[in-house]
Amino acid sequence: MPIILGMRLSVNNYHGISFGTLPISTILIDPPISQAKNLDSWLKVNREYVERIVPQKLYEKENQITNRPLDSQIRKISQILCLPETSHVKSFWIKSTLQVIKPGQQFYFLGCPGCSKACGAVYGSEFTCFYCNTDFPNPKPMLRFEAELYDGTGCLDAFAEHTEAQTLLRMSAEDVITAAKENKMGLDEVNERFKDLLFFFHIRTSNTEIRRKKYHDMSSSFRTTFHITNLSRDRFLSEHTKKVNVRYIHV
Repeated sequence: MPIILGMRLSVNNYHGISFGTLPISTILIDPPISQAKNLDSWLKVNREYVERIVPQKLYEKENQITNRPLDSQIRKISQILCLPETSHVKSFWIKSTLQVIKPGQQFYFLGCPGCSKACGAVYGSEFTCFYCNTDFPNPKPMLRFEAELYDGTGCLDAFAEHTEAQTLLRMSAEDVITAAKENKMGLDEVNERFKDLLFFFHIRTSNTEIRRKKYHDMSSSFRTTFHITNLSRDRFLSEHTKKVNVRYIHV
C-alpha cells in the first residue's frame, strides 16, 4: 500500500472532504521523509485493522459514533453571536432545541447520485451532471431543511441535509415526497417530531448567508448560517421515555 504525499492541493469540504490538483500541486509516491516512514510502520502494525475498516467503510461519518461533549466544550449561542466576523473559530458544541420555522420548505432536493450536488434535473428524466460530467438515468431525492436552534440565550439559523436530516426527521427522502403529496409535511407535523427534545449539536459555519437573530432583539442582519453535518444515530434513537431527551449531533 503506497504512501501518497500531496502538496498545494485544492480542498473541497462539500459532502465530506475531497481533493483536487492545481497547476502548482505536487504529488509524491512513497516520499523519502520521516513522516512517511512512521506512517508505513504504523500501517504494518495495524494492517488487520485497516483491511477491516476499508471494505466495511467504517471511515464514513454515518458509520461513526459521536461521544457526548464535555461541559467545558459547550458554548452558549449568545457567546457565538458575539464573536467577531473575523473569528477563526468556525465550529462549536451547543445544547439546544430545534424548530422548523420557515414555511413552504420542500425538505428535499433533486441531486446527482454521484457527487450529491443539486442538479436542477426533472425527476424521472435522464440528465448530465455538470459537476462530475457523468450521465445518470434519474436524479436522486436528497433531504435538506432549515431550522432554528434555541438554547435560552439566543437562537441560530442552521440547516441539516443528507444522512443528518434523515435521522432528525426519521424519514427518507422518498418518505418525505410521499408525505408531502398527502399534505403531511406542514410545520406542525414536522415540529411534532422535535417536541420536548433537547439536542447536543456540533455546528460549523457555512458559506450560505441568512438572517441572524438575537434573543430579546428581533433586529436582523446577514451572517453565515450554521451547518449540522453529522450525528450519532444510536444515541439519537435512544431514550424515548423521558419528557426531555438529550440527543447528540456532530459535525
